[in-house]
Amino acid sequence: MSLDPEVKKFLDMMSTLLVFDPGIPVGKMRELELSGLSVMPKEEVGSIKDHRINDKGLLLREYIPSGSIQYSTILFIHGGGFVLGSVEAYDPFARHFCNMARMRLFSLEYRLAPENRFPAAHDDSFAAFMWLVDNAQNLKIDPGRITVMGDSAGGSLAAYVTHNAVNSGKVIPRFQVLLYPALGDSTSTASFEENGQGYLLTKDLISWFGKQYSNLSLPEKDMERYRIKQAGDPSKFPRTLVITAQFDPLRDSGEKYASDMMEFGANVTSIRANGMIHGFITNYLMIHRADYYLRAIAAILNEE
Repeated sequence: MSLDPEVKKFLDMMSTLLVFDPGIPVGKMRELELSGLSVMPKEEVGSIKDHRINDKGLLLREYIPSGSIQYSTILFIHGGGFVLGSVEAYDPFARHFCNMARMRLFSLEYRLAPENRFPAAHDDSFAAFMWLVDNAQNLKIDPGRITVMGDSAGGSLAAYVTHNAVNSGKVIPRFQVLLYPALGDSTSTASFEENGQGYLLTKDLISWFGKQYSNLSLPEKDMERYRIKQAGDPSKFPRTLVITAQFDPLRDSGEKYASDMMEFGANVTSIRANGMIHGFITNYLMIHRADYYLRAIAAILNEE
């Protein structure tokens, strides 16, 4: 399938607004990201509350939807290559999906690189999940009905939360939703070569993100603890939804994760969004097919 017309229009617009330059300071890149998102409309929700968790004071922003509420809860972990993204940057999306799914949604502000290198974001993501579990009674949520959901880098963090919970014998997420996740060795795949230029997320940008978050001082035995692999009892893994995009350099690595998990015996649904690019779902205002996928995710989450 060819590139979706709305995606092409979006890419044409972004090519005039955002050109990756590795020489731009990280702080400036974050400012540009926020300024671009400041014009996005923000849906009204029922209420919003900020929580500061653990000794690092991590921000976990709680969204309660307008209208009727489903009993389940979402922990959302944003993307941005472990360098960009924030609760504020993803605020319009969090509001939108919170209302659509009719679920309480907690959006995590994990520590970013290069100020905080691997495994800071991984540790923060699992800490947020365990904070929700440990404080479920006060929050009035069911600790057994927490979905972990993330896009791009956030998708890899969501997968880490799930695998670590299963392998450590902790409370297990009810569901995991991985949106075009950054998993495994994406650089040796066909999609990395096919889609590495011209579709917003480029090979150069992926490499730059990796260098910002990598931690060469970490011993190999510690690195091993954070690798996402098929281990343990497959029946204990939650139902998993992986959504990839046709014109995404990360497409094949996300689909390989889904395939490997299926062969392992886990309950996995893998969907390729044809005509789409990396990041399309959170750009739902310009790429209207994104809402089709969001509504499908919401329907699946509300099935049980």
